[in-house]
Amino acid sequence: MNIKTAYYLLFYKLYCFFKAAWEDSWSDWKSLIAINTLEILLITGLCVWLEVIFKVSVDLSANPYAFVIPIAVIIVVSNYFIFLQKNKWKSYAEKFKNYSKAKKQLASWTVFVFVLAILANVILAFYAMSQIDWAKYR
Repeated sequence: MNIKTAYYLLFYKLYCFFKAAWEDSWSDWKSLIAINTLEILLITGLCVWLEVIFKVSVDLSANPYAFVIPIAVIIVVSNYFIFLQKNKWKSYAEKFKNYSKAKKQLASWTVFVFVLAILANVILAFYAMSQIDWAKYR
């Protein structure tokens, strides 16, 4: 499985989750928001780990929006064009629906572990950052 297929599988599994949890027609948008959030959390975790490892404090107090908003816009717009424009994800969904029960279960667990790993990464990164005495490095 290549990265593109795995990316669509993540979207599809999130879509199935939202479809099962809420019976409305917004499941594709909810999946898109979830993927956008996961990507922003992943980037945040990586930035925090870079601060922790290299012990460099990034000061965004002058204008924090000059850095954060363009990255968020790039993520949201690119994901919209990847998934929702012309419903490109639906062609992959048909392929994923035909997976065997064992393969569907493996895919579900893989997505679950992936999401938990991103959340754990962010939590551990901020915990590691809180353990540093930043007064020494400023």
